[in-house]
Amino acid sequence: MHAVCDRRQQCERGWKRGWWLIVATIGLMFVAGCAARSQSPPPLADASCTVANLDQLGTSAIPITVAGHDSMTGVAKALAAAAARTDPDAQPFAFKVRFDHAFTARGDDPADFVMTGLFERPCDASNYLALGWGYSRRDSERAYAAIVPLAPPQDCPARRTTVPSIEAIYSLPVPEPEADHPPVHGWQVDFPQLTAALRKNRASFANGVEAIEVTTARRLRLDDARPSGCVRTVYSRSGHRRLDALDGSRPVMELAEAGQPSRKASLAGYCTTGHYLILDAVTAEVLERGRYQRCEYFAAEQI
Repeated sequence: MHAVCDRRQQCERGWKRGWWLIVATIGLMFVAGCAARSQSPPPLADASCTVANLDQLGTSAIPITVAGHDSMTGVAKALAAAAARTDPDAQPFAFKVRFDHAFTARGDDPADFVMTGLFERPCDASNYLALGWGYSRRDSERAYAAIVPLAPPQDCPARRTTVPSIEAIYSLPVPEPEADHPPVHGWQVDFPQLTAALRKNRASFANGVEAIEVTTARRLRLDDARPSGCVRTVYSRSGHRRLDALDGSRPVMELAEAGQPSRKASLAGYCTTGHYLILDAVTAEVLERGRYQRCEYFAAEQI
Protein backbone atom coordinates (compact mmCIF):
# COMPACT_ATOMS: atom_id res chain seq x y z
CA MET A 1 0.00 0.00 0.00
CA HIS A 2 2.81 2.37 0.88
CA ALA A 3 4.47 1.59 -2.45
CA VAL A 4 1.30 2.54 -4.31
CA CYS A 5 1.02 5.82 -2.40
CA ASP A 6 4.65 6.63 -3.11
CA ARG A 7 4.09 5.90 -6.77
CA ARG A 8 1.02 8.18 -6.82
CA GLN A 9 3.07 11.06 -5.36
CA GLN A 10 5.80 10.52 -7.92
CA CYS A 11 3.25 10.63 -10.74
CA GLU A 12 1.74 13.85 -9.41
CA ARG A 13 5.12 15.56 -9.41
CA GLY A 14 6.24 14.22 -12.76
CA TRP A 15 2.94 14.55 -14.64
CA LYS A 16 3.06 18.33 -14.69
CA ARG A 17 6.36 18.19 -16.55
CA GLY A 18 4.83 16.53 -19.60
CA TRP A 19 3.28 13.06 -19.85
CA TRP A 20 4.47 12.52 -23.41
CA LEU A 21 8.09 13.18 -22.46
CA ILE A 22 8.03 10.03 -20.35
CA VAL A 23 7.19 7.97 -23.40
CA ALA A 24 9.81 9.70 -25.55
CA THR A 25 12.51 9.33 -22.89
CA ILE A 26 11.79 5.63 -22.43
CA GLY A 27 12.00 5.13 -26.18
CA LEU A 28 15.34 6.91 -26.43
CA MET A 29 16.77 5.02 -23.44
CA PHE A 30 15.59 1.73 -24.88
CA VAL A 31 17.25 2.38 -28.23
CA ALA A 32 20.47 3.40 -26.53
CA GLY A 33 20.36 0.34 -24.27
CA CYS A 34 19.79 -2.05 -27.13
CA ALA A 35 22.64 -0.49 -29.10
CA ALA A 36 24.96 -0.88 -26.14
CA ARG A 37 23.99 -4.53 -25.57
CA SER A 38 24.19 -5.64 -29.19
CA GLN A 39 26.98 -3.27 -30.24
CA SER A 40 25.29 -3.04 -33.62
CA PRO A 41 23.11 -0.45 -35.40
CA PRO A 42 19.33 -0.51 -34.82
CA PRO A 43 17.47 -2.69 -37.33
CA LEU A 44 16.51 -0.86 -40.52
CA ALA A 45 13.82 -1.81 -42.99
CA ASP A 46 16.18 -1.67 -45.97
CA ALA A 47 19.87 -2.46 -46.20
CA SER A 48 20.34 0.69 -48.28
CA CYS A 49 18.72 2.88 -45.61
CA THR A 50 21.86 4.31 -44.07
CA VAL A 51 22.23 7.07 -41.51
CA ALA A 52 25.28 9.27 -41.26
CA ASN A 53 27.11 8.96 -37.93
CA LEU A 54 24.91 6.02 -36.93
CA ASP A 55 27.27 5.24 -34.05
CA GLN A 56 26.17 8.49 -32.39
CA LEU A 57 22.50 7.55 -32.21
CA GLY A 58 21.42 7.04 -28.63
CA THR A 59 24.97 7.41 -27.30
CA SER A 60 26.10 10.97 -28.00
CA ALA A 61 24.86 14.17 -29.62
CA ILE A 62 24.86 15.96 -32.97
CA PRO A 63 26.08 19.60 -33.11
CA ILE A 64 23.43 22.08 -34.28
CA THR A 65 23.20 25.86 -34.62
CA VAL A 66 20.16 27.55 -33.06
CA ALA A 67 19.71 31.17 -34.13
CA GLY A 68 17.44 32.06 -31.19
CA HIS A 69 16.76 30.01 -28.08
CA ASP A 70 13.53 31.96 -27.50
CA SER A 71 11.94 30.84 -30.77
CA MET A 72 10.20 27.50 -31.23
CA THR A 73 10.29 27.77 -35.01
CA GLY A 74 13.99 28.66 -34.85
CA VAL A 75 14.78 25.49 -32.91
CA ALA A 76 12.60 23.46 -35.28
CA LYS A 77 14.57 24.76 -38.28
CA ALA A 78 17.84 23.86 -36.58
CA LEU A 79 16.61 20.33 -35.89
CA ALA A 80 15.41 19.98 -39.48
CA ALA A 81 18.82 21.06 -40.76
CA ALA A 82 20.53 18.55 -38.48
CA ALA A 83 18.17 15.80 -39.62
CA ALA A 84 18.96 16.60 -43.27
CA ARG A 85 22.67 16.25 -42.55
CA THR A 86 22.02 12.90 -40.89
CA ASP A 87 19.60 11.65 -43.55
CA PRO A 88 19.04 13.86 -46.64
CA ASP A 89 15.57 12.36 -47.19
CA ALA A 90 14.29 12.93 -43.64
CA GLN A 91 11.02 14.89 -43.40
CA PRO A 92 9.53 16.28 -40.14
CA PHE A 93 6.07 14.99 -39.25
CA ALA A 94 5.83 16.27 -35.67
CA PHE A 95 7.55 18.57 -33.17
CA LYS A 96 6.89 18.11 -29.46
CA VAL A 97 7.59 20.91 -26.99
CA ARG A 98 7.64 20.69 -23.20
CA PHE A 99 8.03 23.70 -20.93
CA ASP A 100 10.19 23.56 -17.82
CA HIS A 101 7.45 25.55 -16.10
CA ALA A 102 3.92 26.07 -17.39
CA PHE A 103 3.91 28.85 -19.97
CA THR A 104 1.40 31.66 -19.37
CA ALA A 105 0.54 34.94 -21.06
CA ARG A 106 1.65 36.76 -17.90
CA GLY A 107 5.34 36.01 -18.44
CA ASP A 108 7.57 38.76 -19.80
CA ASP A 109 9.94 36.32 -21.49
CA PRO A 110 9.28 32.99 -23.26
CA ALA A 111 9.57 30.05 -20.89
CA ASP A 112 12.46 27.61 -21.12
CA PHE A 113 11.55 24.58 -23.18
CA VAL A 114 12.83 21.38 -24.71
CA MET A 115 11.85 20.15 -28.17
CA THR A 116 11.87 16.77 -29.89
CA GLY A 117 11.60 16.62 -33.67
CA LEU A 118 10.19 13.47 -35.29
CA PHE A 119 11.50 12.85 -38.82
CA GLU A 120 10.17 10.30 -41.28
CA ARG A 121 12.67 8.54 -43.54
CA PRO A 122 11.19 7.19 -46.81
CA CYS A 123 13.61 4.26 -46.82
CA ASP A 124 12.38 2.95 -43.46
CA ALA A 125 8.67 2.28 -42.99
CA SER A 126 9.05 1.05 -39.40
CA ASN A 127 11.14 3.69 -37.64
CA TYR A 128 11.68 7.43 -37.50
CA LEU A 129 14.60 9.66 -36.56
CA ALA A 130 14.13 11.59 -33.29
CA LEU A 131 16.24 14.65 -32.48
CA GLY A 132 15.92 16.22 -29.03
CA TRP A 133 17.11 19.73 -28.13
CA GLY A 134 17.35 21.49 -24.78
CA TYR A 135 17.80 18.42 -22.58
CA SER A 136 21.36 19.42 -21.66
CA ARG A 137 21.39 22.86 -20.03
CA ARG A 138 25.16 23.12 -20.20
CA ASP A 139 25.27 22.64 -23.95
CA SER A 140 22.16 23.73 -25.83
CA GLU A 141 23.91 23.59 -29.21
CA ARG A 142 23.60 19.84 -29.49
CA ALA A 143 20.73 17.52 -30.38
CA TYR A 144 20.37 13.98 -29.06
CA ALA A 145 19.39 11.47 -31.73
CA ALA A 146 17.81 8.03 -31.83
CA ILE A 147 15.94 5.69 -34.16
CA VAL A 148 12.48 5.04 -32.67
CA PRO A 149 9.60 2.77 -33.83
CA LEU A 150 6.80 4.62 -35.62
CA ALA A 151 4.19 2.46 -33.89
CA PRO A 152 5.29 1.94 -30.25
CA PRO A 153 4.06 -1.08 -28.25
CA GLN A 154 0.39 -0.70 -27.38
CA ASP A 155 0.14 -3.13 -24.50
CA CYS A 156 0.43 -1.97 -20.91
CA PRO A 157 2.83 -3.96 -18.68
CA ALA A 158 0.69 -2.93 -15.68
CA ARG A 159 -1.90 -5.44 -16.83
CA ARG A 160 0.48 -8.26 -16.04
CA THR A 161 1.66 -9.52 -12.69
CA THR A 162 4.83 -11.00 -14.21
CA VAL A 163 6.93 -10.14 -17.23
CA PRO A 164 8.72 -13.20 -18.67
CA SER A 165 11.39 -11.32 -20.64
CA ILE A 166 12.40 -7.97 -22.08
CA GLU A 167 11.17 -9.17 -25.49
CA ALA A 168 7.66 -9.42 -24.08
CA ILE A 169 7.63 -5.69 -23.29
CA TYR A 170 9.08 -4.30 -26.51
CA SER A 171 7.49 -5.61 -29.69
CA LEU A 172 9.11 -5.44 -33.11
CA PRO A 173 8.58 -2.22 -35.11
CA VAL A 174 5.46 -2.22 -37.27
CA PRO A 175 5.65 -0.73 -40.79
CA GLU A 176 3.51 2.36 -41.32
CA PRO A 177 2.51 3.93 -44.66
CA GLU A 178 3.86 7.40 -45.43
CA ALA A 179 0.27 8.67 -45.67
CA ASP A 180 -0.07 8.18 -41.89
CA HIS A 181 2.67 10.73 -41.14
CA PRO A 182 2.54 13.50 -43.75
CA PRO A 183 5.32 16.10 -43.43
CA VAL A 184 4.79 19.35 -41.54
CA HIS A 185 5.31 22.38 -43.76
CA GLY A 186 4.77 26.09 -43.17
CA TRP A 187 4.85 26.22 -39.36
CA GLN A 188 4.98 29.93 -38.43
CA VAL A 189 3.12 30.32 -35.12
CA ASP A 190 5.60 31.20 -32.36
CA PHE A 191 5.57 32.84 -28.93
CA PRO A 192 3.91 36.16 -29.97
CA GLN A 193 0.92 34.38 -31.53
CA LEU A 194 0.87 31.84 -28.71
CA THR A 195 0.73 34.60 -26.11
CA ALA A 196 -2.12 36.30 -27.96
CA ALA A 197 -4.08 33.03 -28.09
CA LEU A 198 -3.63 32.46 -24.35
CA ARG A 199 -4.86 35.97 -23.53
CA LYS A 200 -8.04 35.24 -25.48
CA ASN A 201 -8.49 31.95 -23.62
CA ARG A 202 -7.48 32.89 -20.08
CA ALA A 203 -10.25 30.91 -18.44
CA SER A 204 -9.28 27.67 -20.19
CA PHE A 205 -5.56 28.06 -19.55
CA ALA A 206 -5.49 29.43 -16.03
CA ASN A 207 -2.82 26.85 -15.17
CA GLY A 208 -0.69 27.67 -18.20
CA VAL A 209 0.45 25.52 -21.11
CA GLU A 210 2.30 22.36 -20.19
CA ALA A 211 3.09 20.99 -23.64
CA ILE A 212 2.67 21.75 -27.34
CA GLU A 213 2.67 19.47 -30.34
CA VAL A 214 2.98 20.69 -33.92
CA THR A 215 1.92 18.05 -36.42
CA THR A 216 -0.68 17.43 -39.12
CA ALA A 217 -4.40 16.89 -38.65
CA ARG A 218 -4.10 13.30 -39.85
CA ARG A 219 -1.27 12.45 -37.50
CA LEU A 220 -3.11 13.97 -34.55
CA ARG A 221 -6.23 11.92 -35.33
CA LEU A 222 -4.20 8.72 -35.64
CA ASP A 223 -2.37 9.32 -32.38
CA ASP A 224 -5.68 9.97 -30.62
CA ALA A 225 -6.93 6.55 -31.73
CA ARG A 226 -3.87 4.65 -30.54
CA PRO A 227 -3.25 3.49 -26.97
CA SER A 228 0.08 4.73 -25.66
CA GLY A 229 1.42 2.16 -23.24
CA CYS A 230 -0.26 2.63 -19.88
CA VAL A 231 -1.59 6.08 -20.78
CA ARG A 232 -5.21 6.58 -21.81
CA THR A 233 -6.56 9.96 -22.92
CA VAL A 234 -10.23 10.86 -23.42
CA TYR A 235 -11.35 14.12 -25.04
CA SER A 236 -14.61 15.97 -24.44
CA ARG A 237 -15.53 15.78 -28.12
CA SER A 238 -16.66 12.18 -27.96
CA GLY A 239 -18.43 10.45 -30.82
CA HIS A 240 -15.97 11.45 -33.53
CA ARG A 241 -12.29 12.10 -34.07
CA ARG A 242 -10.86 15.52 -33.40
CA LEU A 243 -10.46 17.67 -36.49
CA ASP A 244 -12.33 15.03 -38.48
CA ALA A 245 -13.54 17.58 -41.06
CA LEU A 246 -10.06 19.00 -41.68
CA ASP A 247 -7.65 18.22 -44.51
CA GLY A 248 -5.23 15.66 -43.10
CA SER A 249 -2.14 17.47 -44.41
CA ARG A 250 -2.99 20.75 -42.66
CA PRO A 251 -0.34 21.69 -40.05
CA VAL A 252 -1.84 22.17 -36.59
CA MET A 253 -0.59 23.16 -33.14
CA GLU A 254 -2.13 21.53 -30.07
CA LEU A 255 -1.80 23.33 -26.73
CA ALA A 256 -2.31 21.24 -23.60
CA GLU A 257 -3.08 22.98 -20.32
CA ALA A 258 -1.11 21.87 -17.25
CA GLY A 259 -3.32 19.11 -15.87
CA GLN A 260 -4.91 19.03 -12.44
CA PRO A 261 -5.69 15.86 -10.42
CA SER A 262 -8.94 14.18 -11.44
CA ARG A 263 -11.42 12.47 -9.14
CA LYS A 264 -11.17 9.40 -11.32
CA ALA A 265 -7.77 8.60 -9.85
CA SER A 266 -7.63 5.27 -7.99
CA LEU A 267 -5.16 2.88 -6.42
CA ALA A 268 -4.57 1.50 -9.92
CA GLY A 269 -3.70 4.76 -11.62
CA TYR A 270 -3.37 8.53 -11.59
CA CYS A 271 -5.53 10.86 -13.71
CA THR A 272 -5.33 14.53 -14.59
CA THR A 273 -7.69 16.79 -16.47
CA GLY A 274 -7.34 20.10 -18.30
CA HIS A 275 -8.17 22.04 -21.46
CA TYR A 276 -6.75 21.77 -24.94
CA LEU A 277 -6.70 24.23 -27.83
CA ILE A 278 -5.83 23.43 -31.45
CA LEU A 279 -4.57 26.22 -33.71
CA ASP A 280 -3.65 26.38 -37.36
CA ALA A 281 0.16 26.25 -37.21
CA VAL A 282 0.46 28.80 -40.02
CA THR A 283 -2.24 31.40 -39.24
CA ALA A 284 -2.96 30.78 -35.51
CA GLU A 285 -6.66 30.38 -36.36
CA VAL A 286 -8.54 28.48 -33.62
CA LEU A 287 -9.67 25.14 -35.06
CA GLU A 288 -10.96 23.30 -31.99
CA ARG A 289 -11.09 23.51 -28.20
CA GLY A 290 -12.21 21.21 -25.43
CA ARG A 291 -11.19 19.27 -22.34
CA TYR A 292 -9.07 16.18 -21.86
CA GLN A 293 -8.72 13.55 -19.15
CA ARG A 294 -5.50 11.56 -19.10
CA CYS A 295 -4.86 8.53 -16.92
CA GLU A 296 -1.68 6.57 -16.31
CA TYR A 297 -2.17 3.07 -14.93
CA PHE A 298 0.60 1.51 -12.89
CA ALA A 299 -1.06 -1.28 -10.86
CA ALA A 300 -1.87 -4.79 -12.07
CA GLU A 301 -5.51 -4.15 -12.82
CA GLN A 302 -7.66 -4.53 -15.93
CA ILE A 303 -8.02 -1.30 -17.91
